[in-house]
Amino acid sequence: MTKRERVPQPFPHLQIKNIGGGTVGPVYLQRNATAHIEHAEAILYDAPFQRMIIDSPDILRIFGERGDRIDFSVLNHPVPLFRLEESEPGNFEVGVLKAVEYVRTNDRFGLLPRGRASSERISIIASAPTAQAPAARSRSQNERPTVQPIRSSGRHNGGPLVEVSAPNPTSSTPKARTPTLPPITPRERPQTEAGIPAITPDMEAIKDRILALLPEESRDNYRHYLGRGLQTMGKSGQKARDKMRVNIREVLGTCGDHFETAADLHNQYAELWQRIETRHAYHVPRLEAT
Repeated sequence: MTKRERVPQPFPHLQIKNIGGGTVGPVYLQRNATAHIEHAEAILYDAPFQRMIIDSPDILRIFGERGDRIDFSVLNHPVPLFRLEESEPGNFEVGVLKAVEYVRTNDRFGLLPRGRASSERISIIASAPTAQAPAARSRSQNERPTVQPIRSSGRHNGGPLVEVSAPNPTSSTPKARTPTLPPITPRERPQTEAGIPAITPDMEAIKDRILALLPEESRDNYRHYLGRGLQTMGKSGQKARDKMRVNIREVLGTCGDHFETAADLHNQYAELWQRIETRHAYHVPRLEAT
C-alpha cells in the first residue's frame, strides 16, 4: 500500500535554472509499503513543463526520513542548482529534476559546470575577442618593392621619368595585441523601462542564487539596491555610494552562515555589471573583505 503526503515547506523555484518565470506548487511525497520515499512530485505554474518529478535517490534525501522539511545541506552545497529534463524526448508534460553538477576550479570564480571548459565559467559572460589583423607576409631579400613610374600632367622639360617606390602594405608586421572584451556601447545596451540596463542571463542566474540565500523579508531590499537604488546613487555622489555599500552588506548579512558565499556572488555580479554600464558612478558597489 502506498501513501501520499504533502511537504509543508515550499520548494524554492529560484534554484531551478530552466523554469523560466514559473513557480513550484506544493510538493507531495509518494511512499511505498515500507514507508520509503519512492518519488516526489509537484505541479508547475507558468513553466515549460506541467509537472515536476523527483526520482533521484540523492535529491530525495533533502526531504529527510519524515518528509517534513527541505534541507539542501545534505547535498554538500549551500545553494545547489537544478534543471528540468524531459522524461521522454519531446514530452514537456513531465519534467524530471536533475542536479547541476559543479567541479572546483583553481581560479577565484570557484565553480563551473562539470564537463565544460574553463573558458565557459558560469560567472563570466562569453564574448568574442577583438579580431586581430592577419599576419603579414614575409618578403624575401631578393624581392623588390613595387615600382611605378609617375608622370606629371601637362608639359614637362623632357627629362627622365622619376620612379617612386610605392609603399608596401606588407612591409611591416603589426604587433599582436592581447584580445580584450570591448565595453557594450549605449546603442548596443538594452534598456529597461526605468532606463536601467537590462542584465544578461548569466547575471540573472547569479542574482537568483543570491536571492535564494536571502530570507524572504530581505529580497525586495536587495532587488531595490540593484535597480532604482543604483539610479539614485549615481546622481547623488560618493556619500550615497558609500551608504549603498553599507546597506548591501547589511542585507547580505541576513544570510547568516552563507554571508561569504552571498558576498562573493555579489562581487561577481558587480564585475559583470561594469560590462553593461560604462558610467562609473552607476557601478554596483563591491564588498571588500573585512
